[in-house]
Amino acid sequence: MVSKTWWRKYGKLPSIFEAFLHITLFFMVLEIGIHLPFSIFEVPFVVTAVLFLVLFLRGGWRKAKERFLLLIRRVAASKWLLIFLSAYILLDIIGIFYSPAKDLAVVKYIVVVPMAFFCVMLVFYCENRGKITRILWNIGVSGTFLAVFTLFNYFVWEILPVPYYRRLSMLVDYNRFATVVFIGFLVLLVLLLNSNLSLAKKYFAIFMVSLVNFPVLYLCGSRRTYLTLIPALIIIAGYQIISTAYKGKKSQVWKNAAALVLVALLVFSINAPFFRAFQNLSQSKYESYVEETGNEMTEGSIDTIIDSIGEGSMFAKRAAIWGLALDEAASYSPMEMVVGRGTSYEAYLYDVRSSEKLDQLYESYEPKAQYWMTPHNFLISDFLSGGILKLGASLGVWSCIALCLVQLLRYKASRSLFYGVGLCIVFINCMISGRYSYIYEKHFWIFVALMILEWGIVKQERMIGSQNSFTSSPEDMKGIA
Repeated sequence: MVSKTWWRKYGKLPSIFEAFLHITLFFMVLEIGIHLPFSIFEVPFVVTAVLFLVLFLRGGWRKAKERFLLLIRRVAASKWLLIFLSAYILLDIIGIFYSPAKDLAVVKYIVVVPMAFFCVMLVFYCENRGKITRILWNIGVSGTFLAVFTLFNYFVWEILPVPYYRRLSMLVDYNRFATVVFIGFLVLLVLLLNSNLSLAKKYFAIFMVSLVNFPVLYLCGSRRTYLTLIPALIIIAGYQIISTAYKGKKSQVWKNAAALVLVALLVFSINAPFFRAFQNLSQSKYESYVEETGNEMTEGSIDTIIDSIGEGSMFAKRAAIWGLALDEAASYSPMEMVVGRGTSYEAYLYDVRSSEKLDQLYESYEPKAQYWMTPHNFLISDFLSGGILKLGASLGVWSCIALCLVQLLRYKASRSLFYGVGLCIVFINCMISGRYSYIYEKHFWIFVALMILEWGIVKQERMIGSQNSFTSSPEDMKGIA
């Protein structure tokens, strides 16, 4: 029984902590896809961290130790993933000491350390599946908010300067911008499909969400998004049809299939004239900008970008980048094969090595800035910087993630889609781009933490028949709820 004194002192703190955790997450995800003159998530992050420490340490060190053991139990089902991830980070830190680019190697920990701490706070907060779902709603809403803001900023009132006129993006790095909207859209889609709304309300909500997100994803000009959007939607739609049939609701199968087709047709038909109007407006804006400033921005139209996919030219630069990196890897000594040449050597490499083809492709980058290029593939980067040891730890991380996703697909298919969506997009991005490997990606930390928590709940449900929450004492539940 919680005393009146404790309640007067701490009673409202769990609710305040929850509010600030969600505010922090919302702004954190939003900041990934938008350039602002100042950080909007750092202040709520600090407030959340202080509240977490107060709640965690309440009742003295004995209670703190009990809560620590409770957190360990929540993630224990994924111990091998945590071991491989810890080994990877340890090898990365050791690599800083013999790195030729120590300044760059340290930079990534400005993100890694706060995100690791944020994950601890997520584990503390998400004691049951309901709270994990609230976090997922936050991610989905933040991505859709970014899409809405982008449309408003471009067509209604330019609150923030636009980096492009012939594509929709709030960042120069339009791929990073697209990732936030893409993940948010898919997470919202799965949440709505899994909701208990009536058929009409469910698909109306899906229609509205799609109507906002689809034009932004199409007009952002991210070719990797083009290549993965339709397959992702087909997989999610296929899951919905199969799961409905599996539940024995045969009459609902055709209704769901018809609703999905109707939503797709409506979204495409409404957006088709919008896309044509955007091309005319964007070209006019671009020409006005060039006329006023005399600065011809290097940006292709959406049609040109899509055509480059069919021509295969989108991989021409990757081939040159990867080729130089692989040639360098082939020159390693036996010892370097094992331990690499130090953290961030993969970026230092392009400052001291080059190729004729690479110079031709990036002629406009002259004079090149320091650390201007990386291998755009985390596996190559890991080998160059940390050798077989770091590459092995990295493969261990992703093997454990894949195994966990397969297990969730087997025992909790409806939930596996959330983490599969987020982590597959992170994986694809890091295989063809990325400057500091996946541990620099905030979505990686968030979805790994949620996946670990989900798997812990699933294992507990299977072992002891728990009702969607972790085993814990009543006091712990009252303190965290």
